[in-house]
Amino acid sequence: MAEKRTINQNWIDALESSEYEQNFGSYYRDGRYCAMGLGLKIIGMPIEDGFNCMFSDAQIRELLGVKHSQFMDVVQMNDHKKMSFKEIAKVLRTW
Repeated sequence: MAEKRTINQNWIDALESSEYEQNFGSYYRDGRYCAMGLGLKIIGMPIEDGFNCMFSDAQIRELLGVKHSQFMDVVQMNDHKKMSFKEIAKVLRTW
């Protein structure tokens, strides 16, 4: 049976809020977040300016409620397709 996870609702709400500025290519830089970095902020995980995070991708996936493929899809949507936070949130709501 396929693994079923519940995506963190507070993360989706933050993506939809227009409260945060979007960044591409790193979790956090100069006051802006990528979609995954915003998820880290919402769940209270410390991140440094740039790409650094003190937790593994597996830990992040578990806390945000996404599978490996979904984690990679969020990175792709944010960093490569340059989708807005609201567009990414819309996709997350379908998972």
